[in-house]
Amino acid sequence: MRTDQPAPMSRHSTLPTVDVEGAHAPTLVAVGRSGAGLAARLRAAWPGSRLVLGGRVARLGAGVPDDVADDVAAAVGRLFRAGQPLVLFLPVGAAVRLLAPHLGDKAIDPPAVCVDEAGRFAVALVGGRRGGANALARRIAAALGARPVITSAAEALGLPALDLLGRAQGWTLEASEAALTRAEAALVSGEPVGYYQDAGERLLRAGRPAWLSRWTSLAALAAAPLAVRLVISDRRRMELPPRDDWLVYRPRTVVVGLGCARGAATAEIERLVDEALRQANVAPQAVRAVATIDLKAEEPGLREVIARHGWPLVTYGAAELAAVPGRYERSAMVERAVGTPAVAAPAALLAAGAGRLLLPKLRSKHVTAALARVPSRQARCAKPLRARIASP
Repeated sequence: MRTDQPAPMSRHSTLPTVDVEGAHAPTLVAVGRSGAGLAARLRAAWPGSRLVLGGRVARLGAGVPDDVADDVAAAVGRLFRAGQPLVLFLPVGAAVRLLAPHLGDKAIDPPAVCVDEAGRFAVALVGGRRGGANALARRIAAALGARPVITSAAEALGLPALDLLGRAQGWTLEASEAALTRAEAALVSGEPVGYYQDAGERLLRAGRPAWLSRWTSLAALAAAPLAVRLVISDRRRMELPPRDDWLVYRPRTVVVGLGCARGAATAEIERLVDEALRQANVAPQAVRAVATIDLKAEEPGLREVIARHGWPLVTYGAAELAAVPGRYERSAMVERAVGTPAVAAPAALLAAGAGRLLLPKLRSKHVTAALARVPSRQARCAKPLRARIASP
């Protein structure tokens, strides 16, 4: 069943998108005296950026470069293939000719921005939204007093970047490149978009744009006359029709609490975590963190599991876990061994900031697991709350 009708408003979206202003510092390439001066100004304003000057302008003493390239085309190609963000102080045509032989997949190409010798325009040339060139162009323009030139269709129209939707909140996207391309084309063409959401931060923080409708069930969303269907869910099992107009987003809403015996095998930990997620109908992509007692932070099997999935590991002291209230199983034997009557359940509750468990406890011979869902008011923060985080 469909809920309230969308309110009329402009096509400018209030959907959450990723902030890519913190991209890697770029390499600045200049071949003319004016461009070299602009590049030097930008390097001074951007810690970590590097200045590469063409051999001729370097020999004229135009600035103090980090590197000199007698063969600028070869240098640009090498940097681009290495994934280095580039700022080219060149005419657009020259920049295109330098980059063209090295262009590959837009999903992985690094950003490249072109700045004219007068410093009037910063043109996002390659890697617009997804690669971060649009944000890079804005930052360069702000530093140089230039005008950013953004030609990505969706951004120019004030529409959301479907591939970046919710990434600032840690969401992941499940969709083929072909499906994403078709969805973006439909969005730019003004075709209707609908969504269903049962987990994570609310998709809309303000009024709903006229082209977007919300649906209260997957069945209703599937039956609606829509060009694009967005599903925002942490559910593992969903009955979706085998069509290519679905984009599935996974908010990170669930914390896995784990306890294990010393030397517990990786395979046993992996099996129990997977079974816990299966029983709770939670997608692995929805795991926000794994939480345990600090005594287990260096367990090889545990470290291997979190490394495989890219999950953060959150650890707590025994006293912190022992103080967590709630209805969960406590063991005097566990307390004698590690100083707290339980590990998995209180660790999950503490890391999630939750009052109750999604899955109280699951046990194998050497491992225990529990699940807690992050309350929606806290799902806006992409990192676990009140946590000491150990990198995998």
